[in-house]
Amino acid sequence: SPMDLHPKLNLISLAPALIKEKQDHRVFYKTDDHWNPLGAFFGYREIINVLRKDFPEMSAAQLNEFDLDTITQPGMRLARLLGIGKITTESIVNLQSRSDIVKDGKKREYPIPDGFKYENEYERAYATDSTHWPKAMIVRDSYTNNLLKLLPRHFSETLFIWDDWEYDLNREIVKKEKPDVVITIIIERHLGMLLEQLESGQDDNVF
Repeated sequence: SPMDLHPKLNLISLAPALIKEKQDHRVFYKTDDHWNPLGAFFGYREIINVLRKDFPEMSAAQLNEFDLDTITQPGMRLARLLGIGKITTESIVNLQSRSDIVKDGKKREYPIPDGFKYENEYERAYATDSTHWPKAMIVRDSYTNNLLKLLPRHFSETLFIWDDWEYDLNREIVKKEKPDVVITIIIERHLGMLLEQLESGQDDNVF
């Protein structure tokens, strides 16, 4: 079972939620290999529903709390790879919250991995005015782009770290941040890398 991959790994599979919602909604882009904002919303909702087991005060936002704005743009990455980016289109449904409680947080300036091409994206910090809420640290990849304004709605502070697809446990950052919850958002094909990090890490009682 995927849930038994590692004794320290509490795996949340978002596949069932996405499969269910795709009956009524497009959850992935047609011309890209990422989920679209709607797919990310349904993934976010599932994550919060799982976190409620430990943080019962959390309650995921409902879709009707957002204004949906559909835009059409040229074909995305998969279309460009085929050389048809200019003759295909992609419809994107953006979600705009009517009560955006998330604001930019304090930048930490942690060292960026050598050669990481998205230097400005290595670290993203957000905050809310609810200082009594738990604090989160989230190790991310590009799938998390559409979650950057959703997950922080439920935390006093949220620090996203995109560590060049290493999915490292980032123990030193965890020690400094002292988050209440650490989440790694990872595409399924990279799960082996996360397991390697777990197996190679020393048991320093951080996790």
